[in-house]
Formats: sequence, C-alpha cells, structure tokens
Amino acid sequence: MASEAPAPFGRVERREAGALLAAVGVAATSGILYELLLGTTASFLLGDSVTEWSLTLGVFLASMGVGSWASRFVRSRILGSLIAVEVIVALVGGYSVLALFGVFAGATHLARLMLYACILVVGGGVGLEVPLLTRALRRYGELRLVLSSVLAIDYGGALLASVLYPFLLYPKLGLARTALFASLFNLLGAILILLAYRREAGLPRRLVAAVGAAFALVVIGLGAATTLTSLIDERLYRPEELVYAERSPYQALALTTHESGEASLYLNGHLQFFTGDEARYHEPLVHVPLGLLEAPRRVLILGGGDGLALREVLRHEAVEAVTLVDLDPMVTDLARRHPLLLKANEGVLADERVEIVNTDALLFLREAGERRFDAILVDLPDPSTPELARLYSVQFYRQVAARLAPGGVAVTQAGSPYFARKAYWCIEAGLRAAGLSTLPYRVNVPSFGEWGFVAASREAKLDPARIRLPREGRFLTTETLPTLFVFPPDLARLEVPPHTLMSPQLPALFEAGWRTHLF
Repeated sequence: MASEAPAPFGRVERREAGALLAAVGVAATSGILYELLLGTTASFLLGDSVTEWSLTLGVFLASMGVGSWASRFVRSRILGSLIAVEVIVALVGGYSVLALFGVFAGATHLARLMLYACILVVGGGVGLEVPLLTRALRRYGELRLVLSSVLAIDYGGALLASVLYPFLLYPKLGLARTALFASLFNLLGAILILLAYRREAGLPRRLVAAVGAAFALVVIGLGAATTLTSLIDERLYRPEELVYAERSPYQALALTTHESGEASLYLNGHLQFFTGDEARYHEPLVHVPLGLLEAPRRVLILGGGDGLALREVLRHEAVEAVTLVDLDPMVTDLARRHPLLLKANEGVLADERVEIVNTDALLFLREAGERRFDAILVDLPDPSTPELARLYSVQFYRQVAARLAPGGVAVTQAGSPYFARKAYWCIEAGLRAAGLSTLPYRVNVPSFGEWGFVAASREAKLDPARIRLPREGRFLTTETLPTLFVFPPDLARLEVPPHTLMSPQLPALFEAGWRTHLF
C-alpha cells in the first residue's frame, strides 16, 4: 500500500524547517573551518605538514564517525542535546588555537596531547550534529527528501568554509580569531534551533542561558585575542624581550632583543638569525659564489627577505642589479621599516639597484623568461616539510641552472652536515643530478651549530683558490676562507640519492638527523 502523502505545511512549519536546514549549513561551515584550523595549527607547531595534516584530518573524521554512532543513544530531548553540542563545540573549537599555542609555549611536550583532545571533542560534536538535525527534520517530510536536503546543504557549507578560510578568514583574522569566528557559526546554529523549537513545551531556560553565556565568552575572546596572543608569544620567547610579533598568511613572525642589545628573528618559532653571529652565515653564503666570479653584475636571491644576504651582495662593487624573491611581503616590509632590521641590513632594501618580488621561488624561476643571472643565492628555510623540500629538489635545481648566465655560480644553504648529515649530502647530490658541478663548504655558527652550503656551476670545476673577497669581513677573511672547505671525518661525504618530487625523501632525512642528535 502506498504511504499517505504528508499534510501540507503551514507557514510556521515551513519556517521551523527552514531554520533547521539553515542550522545544518552553519554547522557544516564551522566543522570544516575547525578541520582547517587544527590542521594548520598542527603543521605550524609540530612540523611536517603532510604528516600533521593527514593525522589531523584522519582523526577528525574518525571522531565525527564516533559522534555519528553515539547519536543513536539520544532517544529524546533532541533539542537540548543539539544546543548542548553547539555550545560545547563553540567553546572548545573557538578557544582551541589559543589553547594549543599556550600549551606549546609553556609545556611543548603536551602540545600533541592537547591537539588530539581538541580534535576528539570538536570532531565528535560535529559528528553528532547532522544525525540529530536529520532526526529533528523528520517531522517535516519524508526521509528521502529530508536526507537529500540535509546532505546537499552540508556539502554546500563545506564548500563555503573551504573558500572563506584561505581567501578571507585566515589572511584577515589570523588563526586565533578565525577559530573564535568559527564558533559564532555554532552559536548561530544554536539560535536557529531555538527559533525552530520555540513552541516546544518545557524548554529549559538553562539552555538559553548557556547559549548567551557562550556567546559572551566568544565575544570576549575576539576582543582579547590580540592581547592573549601577545602574552603567549612573550612566554614562547623568554628570556628574550619580544618587540614585534605578527602572523602573515604564510607564517608567524617574531622579533626579539637580548640584554646584549642583539636581536633575533623567528619564523614559526624557528630562529632565522641572531645578529651577534649572523655574519658567520651570511658572509660565506654570499662571498664564496660571488668571489668565484670576476665581475658579478646581475644577482638573484631566493629567500633572504631580511636583507642580510643582500647587504653582503652589495659589498661587491661590480653588482649592478639584484632581484630579491621572497614569498612573504610581511618579511620584506618588516626588513624595510623596523629599526632593528634596518640596523642589521644597513637599509639595503631601499637601494636603487634592488628589485623586490614577493612570490614563490619556483614560480619565479619558471616565469623568468630570458632573464639570466651571474649568481643565484638560495637562502630558503630548511627542508623540514614537503612544501619547502620541493625547493631542494633536482627539478628545482634544474630551473636554477637554466637561469645561470654562462660562467655563473649558484649556491644553496643546505642545513647542517653534522646534525643532518644525510640531508646535507642529499642536497649536494641533487645539484649534481641537475647537471652542476659542486663545491661543498661549511662553517660553525654558534646559534645553529655546524652549518653547510653548496656552491654549484655548469663549469667543470669550482676552484676555491679563485675566490676573492670584496673586503675582510667580521668572520670571513683570507685566513679563515680555506677552512670552509675542510670536512672532518664525521662530516665527510655520504652517498645519498638525490631528492626529487617523485621520490621526496629529504624531509624524512632532515627530521631523522635532528631527532637523533637532539633526543
């Protein structure tokens, strides 16, 4: 026998059903936002972005599955259960980023535990929402119609979140405020549920009070997010004095000073330089490749947005033009205006010979057209993640080789040949696999330890005896120069396959090397 058609909806019923469907949309939007936020935070704090993103998304989805399964035990009071879930997810998800950064600053070893606790609570709550909302909507239509509407709106909310997060929320609000903003979606969902069920008898006043209290806490958090973030940053960089902290769309920047008056720059919590010993890094990086050239006129710097490598490049009188390519405009802007960085880089970013391009290094090389450079300096962060390691691949070095003028020389910073010995020689092997002859060298930088570089050219051989320094440096002199090319037995060459985009072994080698020595 065919089932009876449902009675036509009145205006009130249509309004209630519309409110619940809208609640589905906002719940889906907030759920995806939390996934993206927790994945980003995990990659910032814990390192390897592929591993952390994979684990975060996997555990989040599994938690949603647990939440969906647990919804079967909610047999009554669906209204109260839904509102309680929205409030809990709003508070835990909204404050998750601040909590994670706070734990990382005060008790780093507990950061991963805190991460998965947040994922389990938020993911479980998100998993509860859709089944409960679907059951609530059953009173308004057939299951096939309700389910198709719920899933369509759920997927649409996911798309909305995926667009809002990278293009609007994260670039404009940063991680902490985006998380709190996402929690407003949960509270909006709770309000929509209250509107849909306002005719229900016996609605507990405590549910309304809970939504109001949660909304007040989120608003307070949004207002105090900047202050709270500053307090966390200050704790993270003790005993140094934090003088600048900001988060760009790409990374977290922090500038600190020491009692000695020296300064340090950090990106995502990792030291980039300490002004007290940065000359030990930047002088060899620059003057070995440029010193091999009789008259380096056109120079390309990939990375180095702080201007310290550029400072050394401009000590060579023959240089006529320098193109500095750094992905993050916040770094180059900071280097152009902050007194501490201006003192360190001597204001070279304002030099009329300098062109600053804010784009990806590999993209720049691919789109450089017929431009060729006498020297190319690759001063990029360590290959600790797949995104960074692609800039140490054979494919990348082939692009570098293609942009070298006849007789030109390239150089890359290559990490520590002591702490990450296999990773260092893997990078050197990548340059050779790209068809370049190599000249490995290394130096001791107190802030980093033993550090390595690799110069490279299409010429048959690079002879260190040809190097001419523009002047005696703070560290690099005619007497110290020959020591750079001496590798003791514990740093000596290892035969390691090169890193390629299809065989991405470098991040694992890098991580394994540092883990072995530090732990």
